[in-house]
Amino acid sequence: FPSHDSVGDIWLGSDKGLMFYRPQKGKLLYTNSTEVEADLVYVIDDPKSGLSNKPINDIAFDNQSNMYVVADGNLYASLDHSYFTYINFNDAFGADVDLVRKIISVSFDSFNNVYIATTIGLCILNMNKYFDKLKVTKEIATANFTNSIIVSAEDVKLYDTTNGLPSNKISVIKVDEDDVAWVVS
Repeated sequence: FPSHDSVGDIWLGSDKGLMFYRPQKGKLLYTNSTEVEADLVYVIDDPKSGLSNKPINDIAFDNQSNMYVVADGNLYASLDHSYFTYINFNDAFGADVDLVRKIISVSFDSFNNVYIATTIGLCILNMNKYFDKLKVTKEIATANFTNSIIVSAEDVKLYDTTNGLPSNKISVIKVDEDDVAWVVS
């Protein structure tokens, strides 16, 4: 699914990475393109960006225009749409639940909860206390800084067939303007 950001750019994901179309310029570019003009694209070709050449499964924007990308089955977030923070769920559920490479789709409600469709169920993460940790800049990213947010167990909940879902594999999640979550399994 294409996603629109707050300035009207249309973001697209592919198996070759993140692209976007800027309607004012009438051009579609991969973010790792060598023909990038400074005013045309947010450059994400730097390996330190967190997304360089990863297959993109989903793109979404929260109420504050922060960008979230599901890339290679993992979740990344960005304030500036250029440098991304890895959202690490390894400690959230203990050793029994592993979300690495299992995330498929994301959506948001009006309270900044992230609804995460996975192959093991539906996760709901409250992002409010993590926004200040998303401040990644080119300088930080290029200083060999490994940027990730480690999610704590009290901020995320996992729902699966034991909670009434018909299947643990959630293909798509979308939250509408009334904060109703629509789940495709």
